[in-house]
Amino acid sequence: MTVRPQTRIETATPADADDVLRLLDQNHLPLDGLVDHIATTVVARHNGVIVGSAALEIYPDGALLRSVAVAPQLQGHGLGHELTDAAIRLARDLHVPAIYLLTTTAERYFPKFGFERIPRADVPPTVQTSIEFTSACPSSATVMRKSLSVADESCPRESPSTASGAWDGLHCVPDGDDRTSGSSTSTKWPVDRKPRRTC
Repeated sequence: MTVRPQTRIETATPADADDVLRLLDQNHLPLDGLVDHIATTVVARHNGVIVGSAALEIYPDGALLRSVAVAPQLQGHGLGHELTDAAIRLARDLHVPAIYLLTTTAERYFPKFGFERIPRADVPPTVQTSIEFTSACPSSATVMRKSLSVADESCPRESPSTASGAWDGLHCVPDGDDRTSGSSTSTKWPVDRKPRRTC
């Protein structure tokens, strides 16, 4: 899928692992466990260079969305939105019953993709074995779920000129950490400049 000239979103390969890890480190995102899920990671390439990522951890009872990141120079242009859409499509193609995520500040953003807030206890035990649940994200993080068990049009059919927000990463930052992912740049997308700290 072409997002913009010379930028494509496609499935990652094992050879992409180091570049994705560097991108996550640049965005202050957890690295642990990502390599184990590189086969269910999508990446954005700009002129052949990886500038974005979104990963799914696949479990018997659902998937965990993690590691969504965009290179600083391309943040604020809706690429994170496209990566999230691509990850949701991948989950549907894999017949995953539901996608889960953890967030500390973006609970108002994800309902656009069909996510709803749920109690942590409602997350299947297999998904809770993810390192994102066990150690990488704070226990205070909001848990959200998107059901894929019935046919739906989960991904918003909005164009950049009509979408109500742009988002550039699932930023998992420990409690008390004031880091952000960088500033947004001018774009046709209405950009919410409030820092987002999500897992």
